Amino acid sequence: MLFLVILGLFIWLGVEIFRYFKIKANAFSKDEVIKAADEQARKLEYRDPVITCDYCGAKIDTRKHKVCPQCGGPYDKDEEWVSRHIAEDKFINKNTEKVIADREKKAQKESKEILKKIKKLIIALSVILGGLFTLGVVGLVMTTKPDYRKSEDPYEDSYYTFTDADYEAVDGGVIFDNEQITVSITGFYLSDYTYEYSDGIVRGDVRVGIRVQNKYNGDIDLRLYCNSMNGMATETSKLSLYDTFKKGCDVTIYETIYRVPNQKVSELVFSQFKVYTKDYHDCIDLADPITIKTTCEQTDTVDFSDKTLLFSNDKVDMYMRIDEGAYEKGPVLYVVNKTDKGFFLTTSEFNIEGKTVHLYGFRDEYLPAGYTFESGILTSYDEAYTTRTNDTSVKVNISFACKEDPTYDFSSGYVEVNQAMY
Repeated sequence: MLFLVILGLFIWLGVEIFRYFKIKANAFSKDEVIKAADEQARKLEYRDPVITCDYCGAKIDTRKHKVCPQCGGPYDKDEEWVSRHIAEDKFINKNTEKVIADREKKAQKESKEILKKIKKLIIALSVILGGLFTLGVVGLVMTTKPDYRKSEDPYEDSYYTFTDADYEAVDGGVIFDNEQITVSITGFYLSDYTYEYSDGIVRGDVRVGIRVQNKYNGDIDLRLYCNSMNGMATETSKLSLYDTFKKGCDVTIYETIYRVPNQKVSELVFSQFKVYTKDYHDCIDLADPITIKTTCEQTDTVDFSDKTLLFSNDKVDMYMRIDEGAYEKGPVLYVVNKTDKGFFLTTSEFNIEGKTVHLYGFRDEYLPAGYTFESGILTSYDEAYTTRTNDTSVKVNISFACKEDPTYDFSSGYVEVNQAMY
């Protein structure tokens, strides 16, 4: 609708400008006035065509005779004839000035009215376009303005009530501190809603307080990622954030860990800690994972009695079970880290009857020393996988990367995961 209004105003403005120049162009020229004066002289001829002969004094009807009918004398230089039929210069100039003055006066009046309209149209368009430009600038500023994370209330929630946990982080819960940037765990808060799962363990949400003190000379983007807690590592994150913090801020924010066994957090292992500065100077990317311990005891374990051992060496044991989810059915892997080193686990392909197909699995998921890793359902949308049968050979390879000591790197090689699929 606004576009049509602007378009209409531009068209109207164009019409008025055209009218303005047309009026200016229609003013009479001097040649046109001379022509009009000659027309007036010729009218004199037809109103009184009879003159007196200068030679004999006879009357000459100029409509009938070209010379004097009495004496034959010419009258082309007769003073009376000349005064009536030749527009003298002073007559022409006088009428020219009058006609031009009258025409310009009229044109000036009309052009002034049109200029007023043109001025109003330009002002209207300027206001509308200026307003749109201002709104665009404001919108751009708002969209590009950093969405700073601010202090929050640990007890505020739309659905559940949270209360303080009876445990806390040890050693101040410091995740990182270089005097300019400090990140620490301030506390834990328990949801009043819990649920006992089929394994007999009661689970509930736990909210974690994270304090960020930014003394750096500029805003920062903070990236935290934790997929390992209480002895278990998972393909999905336990706690993750990627937020912007204002220069000079000291804020405490809260992130929720869902379905925590017994609502106890005894240990959190952050595999990623990154700080990005706006000028990309002094950026921080810690290579070593960070472990935060608390004053409570909780170790999550896995029952392997119903799971199939796929691979074992002096570093890890790898098990499998078949999980039938809401939308798919496939293998879930468990990897037990038997070393005192951490590994980053990756799988990216299935080998189906010798054919390599893309696998929706996990990439660089951290498995701390002594922890057990649980994957999601491994799957592929390749036809070779979706049309497999119970007799189809489906294999997967897991690579293990140890950044602490690359000599620990190894691969499981292809192991069969299509057992008991149907």
